[in-house]
Amino acid sequence: MTHELCHQWFGDFVTMKWWTGLWLNEGFTEYAAQRGVDTLFPDSKYFQVKNVKNFVDVLDPDSLQSAHPLSVAIEKPDEIAPISMDPMTFAKGAILFHMMNTFLGENTFKQGIRNYIHKYKLSNAEPDDLWSSLTEEAHRQGTLEKNLTVKQIMDTWALQTGYPVLNVVRDYSADTVTLSQERYLTIKSHGTDNKTCWWIPITMTTSGDFNQTNATFWLNCENNNLTTPLAKDNEWVIYNMQMTVLSEYFTIHVTGWLSFVR
Repeated sequence: MTHELCHQWFGDFVTMKWWTGLWLNEGFTEYAAQRGVDTLFPDSKYFQVKNVKNFVDVLDPDSLQSAHPLSVAIEKPDEIAPISMDPMTFAKGAILFHMMNTFLGENTFKQGIRNYIHKYKLSNAEPDDLWSSLTEEAHRQGTLEKNLTVKQIMDTWALQTGYPVLNVVRDYSADTVTLSQERYLTIKSHGTDNKTCWWIPITMTTSGDFNQTNATFWLNCENNNLTTPLAKDNEWVIYNMQMTVLSEYFTIHVTGWLSFVR
């Protein structure tokens, strides 16, 4: 019921220009509905449960070579039904909105959504229109660097197939952690292209700052092998603690027995 209520704004009041943007309508309403129920019934932990389920629904099918991106080119009527019922449209879309809310901050995210709905009310819009509204608000509030746009980040998630595995290697002698990424595939075939990369907001929580759950830096195509310092050799570190990438949508490998990840 909450999902359909949310469609009054995302889908009805503002409608997608074409079926390629279906995931935007369904992903946002799925995310907003889950947050709404969680607000009404905080003891239920509804959002946490649904967020985990979204991952479960997406991780396996999106790790196949046959997977498709969220934004699918639709040219014939019979191509609409498969994506309209695809769990990827709903679950992966919701994960991405959760990720945006996290790296932009809730105030920026909510105001950017309001601006978008006000600007395109009773009209049609496409993903780039939403990215523009969120970018303008993020730059106004200073929650996103001026040389970075939401489109740069989100195109890597919406237009590409799959998701990344984040490789974490800890060097205790140097008190550093090195991060790198590659596409995760259940079965790797000969000639598999591992050059796909994403803009990943890195959330790093340590024993010295357990309350730090915001994105502190980015891993991207130009900076795909990043080394960061850790203060102490006995300091544990958790990446992606709140499951906010898709900061909650990647798998993590860790070297170093004192490190813990989620």
